[in-house]
Amino acid sequence: GKYFVLIYLSNEFAYSRVAVVASKKLGNAVQRNRIRRRFRALFRRNKTLLHKPLDLIIIPQKEIHEADWKSLEKSYTAVIKSINQRA
Repeated sequence: GKYFVLIYLSNEFAYSRVAVVASKKLGNAVQRNRIRRRFRALFRRNKTLLHKPLDLIIIPQKEIHEADWKSLEKSYTAVIKSINQRA
């Protein structure tokens, strides 16, 4: 997507997990931690969209700084829905 790259893999646990990989290219520690918090919140709020347990790796892009909460949530839910159709 425009704001992030999402990599997924099914796991053998009864729950899904998420990891956010924010490099120093995204800004200082405060900015990177804010990005991580936003994605963890998206994951928690939309767990019910995942039909089976997955490991998700989210890699934010530089354009993430332009994104407001609504557009980020819309993009995230669209990606999750497409994953459910494939998996």
